[in-house]
Amino acid sequence: MPKQLLLPYSFLPLFLLLRLVLPAQAPPCATEIPPGYQWPAFPGPVVLRETVSLPVVVHVLYYHAEENISNEQILSQIEALNRAFHDTGANRNALPAAFRDLQADVNFTFCLATLDPEGNPTTGITRTAVSQPAMGLTDAVFYAALGGVDNWDPRRYINIRVVDMGGSVLGKAGMPGEEAAKDGLLIDPHVFGTTGLAANGSPHELGFTAVHEMGHYFGLLHPWGSSAEPLSCENDDGLQDTPPSTQTYLNQCPATTVYSCGSPDMYSNYMYYTDDACMGQFTPQQKGVMWQVLLGSRKELLWGGGCASDFPTLRKVEELEPLLFPNPFSQNLYLQWPAVLSENLHLRLYDSQGNLLARYEVPIGSSSFELTLQDLPSGLYLLLFFDEKGRQHLRKKVEKIEGTR
Repeated sequence: MPKQLLLPYSFLPLFLLLRLVLPAQAPPCATEIPPGYQWPAFPGPVVLRETVSLPVVVHVLYYHAEENISNEQILSQIEALNRAFHDTGANRNALPAAFRDLQADVNFTFCLATLDPEGNPTTGITRTAVSQPAMGLTDAVFYAALGGVDNWDPRRYINIRVVDMGGSVLGKAGMPGEEAAKDGLLIDPHVFGTTGLAANGSPHELGFTAVHEMGHYFGLLHPWGSSAEPLSCENDDGLQDTPPSTQTYLNQCPATTVYSCGSPDMYSNYMYYTDDACMGQFTPQQKGVMWQVLLGSRKELLWGGGCASDFPTLRKVEELEPLLFPNPFSQNLYLQWPAVLSENLHLRLYDSQGNLLARYEVPIGSSSFELTLQDLPSGLYLLLFFDEKGRQHLRKKVEKIEGTR
């Protein structure tokens, strides 16, 4: 199928309650591909993943006092992201029957960073008064020198700016490959979270604007592919489990099955423009794309700024058991601990015959580590964990397979 993939930034234009009514024919997206952007290849079979935690920093930029939203409203958005990306299937029966078996748990959770780029404790929230309204529509929002806010290291943090988007759009996200200064999300405060200003944001009061934009941040396209008009059945998002569509469902919540391109439209997908009340799923192949991006261009998020829910204190290595993923693996193996290590950790990798192949040192203060193992032959291996005194406290079996995972 021909592809017209035009999405470095994703705009989500919708009605802003009590603020501005958009023209009926307002374009749903006005974006360009960032230089060097590579659409992830079809992910192939979707593998089981264990849940990982990703650090977020929320930059609140306010011109009006009401836009200086509360911590409670910010936390409500984190909760909405976690319900969407770590979906336990509680809303399965509310989805269109045709797509209930295509609901995927992405196995991402998000939490406010507890360490800033210099390693100092932080709430994961910054607040900045700005000198102009609708700053989210200008490049100044990305630069402190122009009155906005600089990104925290975008390799290690997901930067979310909560800022007035002027009523013409609600959200915007940098796709993989976006320049560092502009990487991250922009969300209007009236649709950020589920409380405070967002409580009156119907039909976008459930926090799903940020869910939609986070999907773009991890490489997803709209189900109809490009945002070019008119929409065509010849364009799509490159995935097999999101049917092609010629409808965006902007400001709609269909009550029955709706068809285009000869198949039902998955208007319940977070990557449509549907009302929040009608949204409720990512698909297995969308999950595959997002994990490809996470383990590829966004892999440093895995050892970023820590998360308040998972990284409360320094812990001794013998008290911690890491998450290893993917296992089996074909290239790199990632380790993530549920706390920050209080001492150096030593790893030894053995083959199935007991031969020592490699030694690694995980430095104090780490919460994640990457083993580059693409040159190993396929087979079973043993990874041993030792503390500073040389005491072994853990052993893990891992398997190398052929493939691209």
